[in-house]
Amino acid sequence: MDGLLFFYRSHPTVTVSDAEFLGHFRRMRDDLALVGLFVSAVVSFHKEQPDGPMSINNVLSLVEDIVVLRTHDLSPPPADAAACPMPFALGGVTRAPSFSRLIADMKGALPDFERSIAPRLLFSVTCEATSYFLNSSTAFHNLLVVFLRRTYFLVEVLFVRGRKDDVFELRQCCLLVLEEGDPAVKMTTGSSYWQMCEMAAKLGYSRHYSRHGDCHVVHKDRFWQAGLGPNSTRLFTATRRFAGAMLFAMHADDARGRCGQPHGLVNHVRHSLDRFAAPPVAARNE
Repeated sequence: MDGLLFFYRSHPTVTVSDAEFLGHFRRMRDDLALVGLFVSAVVSFHKEQPDGPMSINNVLSLVEDIVVLRTHDLSPPPADAAACPMPFALGGVTRAPSFSRLIADMKGALPDFERSIAPRLLFSVTCEATSYFLNSSTAFHNLLVVFLRRTYFLVEVLFVRGRKDDVFELRQCCLLVLEEGDPAVKMTTGSSYWQMCEMAAKLGYSRHYSRHGDCHVVHKDRFWQAGLGPNSTRLFTATRRFAGAMLFAMHADDARGRCGQPHGLVNHVRHSLDRFAAPPVAARNE
């Protein structure tokens, strides 16, 4: 183990819990430094409060190495966009990526962003923004990819003739993101890929891998759930700039091979990093 990462959900209106968290963070940082471990944190960017207790600048003042910027689907609060991964055709179905807006807001609020902040950030992004990031010239030195899943209910649907790689192609639709815990949803947004596979068989849902969307899909009628799986390649093959990878909720990997090879996700990440990973942060700074 190299160290610990703190994941904390802050909010612009909360100050007491933020201060308590930062105090705990300082104590952990000082104690772990004695045994050669580093402490990092996951932070969010709030345009309305760039200098709050959990602002990027404040967290960077406590962290000596890297910080993860949590961007979800890169849409402003309170609602996330149903943007990624998408098993459907492009062209009006998904919203345009808002990654450029996020970067513009950060540069406007943080004058020293490009020189002293960006080189220390690991971005927690979804697919919709990853394409923008990989094709941009911004000088971010690290990229952290988080595997997310979204659940949708389709309304006002117009289907066209099926594609070879997909069940069918969706040209126009309105996506309603279902809240986790909704009694109408029998598979939650947090379901892992093997849980999707097992639940689809139990409920009689169809299941397939969409090459077009590079994701696993389960669906029945107008209920859809799509997410990256252990053999998804979009986020690994496009770049050689990875500093590493982080897997949240390791217990969600298919350890027993119930829907594929055992430990499919961990092995895929390991093999991908062996092929595409950049040198570790410490090695690049020597």
